[in-house]
Amino acid sequence: MDFIEVYEGVLSAEACRALIDRFEASGQAQRGSTAGGVDLALKDGWDIQLDDSPGWADACQQLNSAVQSGLAAYLRRYAHAALAPLQLKMRQPPASWSVSTPSTSPR
Repeated sequence: MDFIEVYEGVLSAEACRALIDRFEASGQAQRGSTAGGVDLALKDGWDIQLDDSPGWADACQQLNSAVQSGLAAYLRRYAHAALAPLQLKMRQPPASWSVSTPSTSPR
């Protein structure tokens, strides 16, 4: 199982076209970077940091709503995915605790 999902229709075709046209006409796109900076071997694309760019708040909200919708659907299907980042672990009980197991329980 690869846990990759596609959620069709989260944004309408018209909304997607409007965002693409706006992106291309903006002149604000910069080489996409990763945490290590621009490395075309890792990421060869163009980005606009929407949350840092004046005039893009509406697009940011539109895309955040779409992602939130998809994430909610994803977590309904793969609820365990929300637990992985928590790195839950079982604690060993202290030696002073009395632990009964079927082989040592009184009858």
